[in-house]
Amino acid sequence: MKTIKILQSQLDSKTLDATALFISALEKAKKSEEGATIEFEKGVYHFYKENAQSDICYTSNTDTARFPEKTIALNIKGHKNLTVEGSGSMFIMHGDMMALRVLDSENVTLQNFSWDFPCAATLEMDVIGGGKFYTDYYIPPCFGVEVKFNSLHMFEE
Repeated sequence: MKTIKILQSQLDSKTLDATALFISALEKAKKSEEGATIEFEKGVYHFYKENAQSDICYTSNTDTARFPEKTIALNIKGHKNLTVEGSGSMFIMHGDMMALRVLDSENVTLQNFSWDFPCAATLEMDVIGGGKFYTDYYIPPCFGVEVKFNSLHMFEE
């Protein structure tokens, strides 16, 4: 079984973006007839929507009838005998995208990693007070919002 390593030293020092490295590792793994392990050196890896793959993907929790194309950070499609070994790493997903999809694959093992998003794709706010003619909200600083002329404008990273 072939081992393909993704090392912290291979990442862009400013973004720590692992998106292209993971896509390349998947392509190499697919060529290995006996299967492969993609092994991350323990660390923090960032995956950015603008560098990730897009594909048609129908899911139950989105409006896929109108918008079937999804961006997927870890898009494992058509693999046999693949292990993704995270070595205790954290994967940070940037942008409105799916973190993981495994499709049309056999014997895929995903282990020893977790992921998070620095900002959720859905705006969250708490009502913290108010009166007869106003309401006070708390919006966590990770959400891109601003108030202009009594209107709340939202934007993503």
